[in-house]
This record gives sequence, structure tokens and C-alpha cells, in this order.
Amino acid sequence: MRLRAASEAQREALARLEARVAAVVNSVSLSSAGQAVLAAFVPVTLAALLFPNRLRAYAYELPPGSAARVRATAGGWGPLAAAKAAAPAGALRRVLRSLSDELALAARGLFLMALFAPVILGAPFAFYLGVGRERWTQLLLWTLEHAGPAFIKWAQWMSSRPDLLPADVCGALERLQSAAPAHSGAHSVAAVEAAFRRPLREVFSAWEYAPVASGSIAQIHRAALSPGAATACGVPAGTVVAVKVRHPGVDDLMLRDFALMQRAAAAAGRLPGLKQLRLDESVRQFGGPLREQLDLSVEASHLERFAHNFRRWRNVVFPRPIYPLVAPDVLVESFEAGSAINGFVSAAGAAAAAEHAAAAAAAGGAGGGSSSIGSSSSSSSGRRHEERVAEEIAETGLNAYLQMLLKDNFIHADMHPGNILVREVVRPPPLLPLPPQLAWTGRLLQGALQRLGAAVAGLPLPAGAAGGLLRSEPQLVLLDTGMIAELSSTDQKNVVEFFRALTRRDGEQLAHAILDMSERHTCPDPPRFVEALRDMFDALDPETIRQCTSDVLRDMIETIRQHQVTLKSTVSTVVVTTLVLEGWSSRLHPDLSIMDTLKDVLATDWRQRISKTVDKIMNGETTQELAIA
Repeated sequence: MRLRAASEAQREALARLEARVAAVVNSVSLSSAGQAVLAAFVPVTLAALLFPNRLRAYAYELPPGSAARVRATAGGWGPLAAAKAAAPAGALRRVLRSLSDELALAARGLFLMALFAPVILGAPFAFYLGVGRERWTQLLLWTLEHAGPAFIKWAQWMSSRPDLLPADVCGALERLQSAAPAHSGAHSVAAVEAAFRRPLREVFSAWEYAPVASGSIAQIHRAALSPGAATACGVPAGTVVAVKVRHPGVDDLMLRDFALMQRAAAAAGRLPGLKQLRLDESVRQFGGPLREQLDLSVEASHLERFAHNFRRWRNVVFPRPIYPLVAPDVLVESFEAGSAINGFVSAAGAAAAAEHAAAAAAAGGAGGGSSSIGSSSSSSSGRRHEERVAEEIAETGLNAYLQMLLKDNFIHADMHPGNILVREVVRPPPLLPLPPQLAWTGRLLQGALQRLGAAVAGLPLPAGAAGGLLRSEPQLVLLDTGMIAELSSTDQKNVVEFFRALTRRDGEQLAHAILDMSERHTCPDPPRFVEALRDMFDALDPETIRQCTSDVLRDMIETIRQHQVTLKSTVSTVVVTTLVLEGWSSRLHPDLSIMDTLKDVLATDWRQRISKTVDKIMNGETTQELAIA
């Protein structure tokens, strides 16, 4: 009886509870006040469930009013910790901001889907059917221009990768290296006045409203310092400078685009067919090196460090930041004149094609006339000069990269052709000619011999002799140092072992070096990965690695991907930068092998390197002269 009474009491309590819940639900759903509450909180709850905060990308500066920025500031994340809000926002305001962020992100996603739809739909017709290939390429260029800075940056990188994209697509993407969409001159003026808290006329005596160049993050204006600003900066009045102004809203677009990329990659990673691609890791590594590029004051500090590291180089220079005219969104630096290296790369490719065509015509014809011997000799001399300049540009770029990687451990991670200018300077000829493979090794010896010769041979030269001793050689100006890579001592050692094993064709040692460079041990079967790389390199001969370096590295990266090995972002940046450098330098100098140069500089000790240098000189292998820094 007691149990029955207890069960009846429980049923009555449940019935009363159901009645109360029903009354509350009816009052909320039927009354106007209750409907307002539902309209406010149901979308917020759905947004929180559909868009978890752990998928948010914090790789870039967050929008000033976003809830993500408030949370990051409160948690002391990065540079935002230095600008904490005076008073924390209320819970309702944070919810509304979060909802606003998600709505903006959804709108951005819909915009990108609509923007890229014609390109995606037209790709099969352009590539498989050959219909409208040129129009599709122009459409791709237009789409990337309007997609935002993240996609423009991707296009700049891919324009130097003809091993991954067709030649016509690479040629179209090259236009974005220095001719990305520009913002209005009025915004640049407003940004300068806001950054320096002075009217424009008080800072600059002359200002060009049309930008000299525009990139994915900022654009460049040419200006001249006013007398007052020049005095404050310690430079002559009227000094011509380059003013780098960040595009408006670029930080918001970067945040949203990479948040979308991360979410899409995370969703794709749940699919069985796409799980092995590890797209989320690719997006994270792609966004990591771009983090500091949004703050132009960080780029100024990078410029100072590069200038110090290359202070003894004569054929590599960097712009000089003009302090105190440095701010996060505006950077004033020395104006460096020069021609874009793209022209030299294109000319080298055209010259190589013309040479092959001429050789084919000569082989196909018989007994041509000899009346054009003089003109052909003159054109041959001019072509040889252009080839020498192109070769020296490639050698200098490679030597500078090796200096950054192996000596300074401070690497320019954005060395695509759009960030390199070339100008000719007059230098005395080197006293000791060396082959290009020994350029980096012989730099110290060459400089010592130059100084010794200048000290000993102090006799006056005969009239007219000086002109014969002078020669013009290219000087590289490296721009846009916002993206850099620094390796820890352990990672630097592993990278050296990686390149040493690569030059020795030691697949087993190479695999172990790659596993040591992994951020997390995600490889399910390391012994099988080691075996795969060992078999791959055992099947390659030295000449294949030398002439097809990009293909070998690409196949190696594909093997790394298939075995789910995750490299650290800095190490991945070094490998990608090596590929980009090899891409444009090999077009300038087809006979220059990055593998040969690495094999020399990674010799066991300096004694062995100098021995190699002397042996090559004694054997007469001096077809190229060293470009002295």
C-alpha cells in the first residue's frame, strides 16, 4: 500500500510539473514578450551549436569590435594583450557581437561561393575540352583580384610554381605580384595623417597619389620628406621615400577568409575520402607565416635585421626604415629604384626558346648565306651579356638565401619575383674566378684576396686602364620582409641534415630527418615511410636530382603527405621558399643547380670546402665568375 501511494504521489508530481511546463511554453510561445525572447536567443543558440569557437582562426589581427578580440585580449593573446579594453562588455553585448561575427562570416562565405562559381564551372571546359582557355584564365585573374588578400597572396606564391600550374596560368598570376588591386589615394592620405597625427603637408613636401605598386597587404606611394620631417628623421630635406600603406579592412578579410578555410578543411577532414589530405594542417601552415605581415612596424624591425646581416654584401640590399615614421599600418622607408625581376625571368625564358628554335632551324636548313655574319656576331654578343646578367642574378639570389638559411637563421619567406628588384652597379672585376657552385663557399676567401690586392697593388694605373677594369653587375633589392622564418637550434640542425641527406640521395637518412622535424608524430607507420623514401631515392640517379630538383621535391612532399607526416610550420616554410627560389632561379640560369651548391656548402668542414675550391681552380673549371658580395 505504501509503495502504491508513493508511486501515485510521484505521478501526481510529474503531472503538475508537466502542467507548469506547458503553461510556461504556451505563455512564451503565444505572448508577444515570449516571442521576442525566442527570436533573440534561439538563433544565438543555433549559431553557437553550428559554429563552435574552437574552429575560429586566430592567425591574424581580429576585428576591433569582435567578441573574438575581446576574448583574446582578456586572455593575453599576442599583441592584443597590450591594448586591453577599459571595461569588459556585458554578456548580452558579447552574444550580439558573436552573432554579428558569424553572420558576417556566413555572408563572406556566400560571396566567395558566388564569386568562384564561374571559375569552377568553367574549369572542365578550359582544361579538358580546350574551350575558352584564355578567357577562363582572365576570369581566374579577375576572380582572385576581387576575392581578397589571402587569395592574392596564394596567387603570388603559385605564379612561381610552373611545376604545379600550367605556364599560361602562371603568366596570368604574375600580374598580381606587383599590380594587385589598389585602394584610393584619399584613404592613404587619411591613414598617414592618422598614424603620424600630422597633416600630410607637414610630413611630406611632395606626394604621389597614384601608387607605385600594390600588393596583397599594402600599396606603395612615392613621396619626398618635408624639411621638418627630414630633420626629425636625420636625413636630408627632400629625401625621396617609399610610403607603404596597409589596405583598409585587410585584417578583417584575412580573419574571415582563414576562418572559412579552416572550417572547410575541418569539415573535409571528416570525410573518408579527404581525411588523409589533412587540409586543416595545410591551412594552418599556410596562414602561420602571414601572421606578422599585417603589422608594418614588425616589417621595419625585419628590415633592420636583414640590413645588419647583409651589411658586407655589395650586391644585395634592403630598404631602410625611416624612423620615427613607422606605425602598424604605415611604414616609411628608403625608396629603392630598380626593375622587376619578372622582366629578366621572362626574357631568359624567351631567349632560351629562341635559341632552341634557331638551333632547330639551323639543323633543318642546309648551306645558308653568310652575309649576316657581322650582325649575328653583334646579336650573339648582346645575348651573351643578357645571359651573364641573368646567371649572376640567379647566383646572387641563391647565395643570399643560403646566407639566410645556414648562417643567419633569419629567412625571407616571401622571395617570389614580385618582391625582388634588379639594378646594375659598376664593380671592379673579381681577382679570383670561381664556378657558381662554389660562390657561397668562396665568398670569404674572395673578399680577403680583394682586400689584400687593394692593399698591395697601390700603384697608379695607366690612363684608360680603369675603364677596362670596371664591369657592371646586377644588384638585388629584396622587398616585403613581413614574412620571415626562424628555426630553433634543433630544427636548424634537422634542416641541415635534411638537405645533406637530399644531396647524398640518402633516402633513409632523409626520412629520419623529416620525422625529427615533425611537430606531432602523426605518421601511422614510420618504418614504412622510411622504406618509401629509401626506395624512391635509390631509383634516382644524381643527374635526375640535379636537373629536376622541383620534381624530386614535389614527389617527396607527396610521399610525406601520403604517410601523414606533419612538418612544423617554420620548416614547411623553408621547404616551400626553397621551391619558390628554385622555380625562378632555374629559369634565369638553367645550369645552376641548388643541389650542387648545397652539396658544397654542407661539406663536413671548411678545410674540405677550401680543398674543393682549389681543386676546381687547378683543374680549370672556372667557366663562371663569382658574384662578390
